[in-house]
Amino acid sequence: MPRFVHTVSDLLRRVLFLARPYGRAKLAGVFSLALAQAVFQVIGVTSIFPFLALAADPDRIRRSHFGARFLSLFPPMETFQLLLLAGVIAIAGVLFSNAINLLAEYARTRYAQNFSHWLRVRLLRRMASQPYSYFLQRNSGDLLKKVLGDVVNYTVGVLLPLLDTIARALTAVLLLITLFLVQPVIALSAAIGLGGFYAITFRLLTRKRREVDENLRKHYTGFYMEAHQMLGGIKPVKVHR
Repeated sequence: MPRFVHTVSDLLRRVLFLARPYGRAKLAGVFSLALAQAVFQVIGVTSIFPFLALAADPDRIRRSHFGARFLSLFPPMETFQLLLLAGVIAIAGVLFSNAINLLAEYARTRYAQNFSHWLRVRLLRRMASQPYSYFLQRNSGDLLKKVLGDVVNYTVGVLLPLLDTIARALTAVLLLITLFLVQPVIALSAAIGLGGFYAITFRLLTRKRREVDENLRKHYTGFYMEAHQMLGGIKPVKVHR
């Protein structure tokens, strides 16, 4: 478990190191939408339960103090009208939570793609400022891979999954807190069971994931360099053939 925590904290530290120069306000906006997504996901899920309870016992809301005060805000209704109102409120809650979810997903994707473009431009500017000897010691295909391939792999393989994981973790935590307020024993059992399952799974797959990542990195690097060299020199070869 300490190794797992160290790996996660090191990943977060590296991501924040790259993301801070791009703009802390933008990153804070993405995290704020992720928190809003978690809150409204909980609202959307929990809005179903009052409707189910009301459908099972329509007179229950009339007997409760809070229910009587809530019904006093509306004109007198029959049981069917009351169920219809509760259904409309539940569906509205679900639809609104889905709209917030879509907005948060769009914001994360837009942030990641804009960050990817900013990072590519920054790498190109840094390379352009290097002396001539810098380019003599390096392969142009390798440099092109760093600007294009590595940035895309980082954005798609690290940044976006991390942002999605944080958003889903916030949703899971808020759902567990809500469940803990209702059923503490079930919530504690679910937290221990799910937490242990994901920790064991991550620990078992960490070594294999590193091997696969390293092999893929070597494969893509070699392929990119060879393809760039072939395409860069194919015109003279075709002319003199």
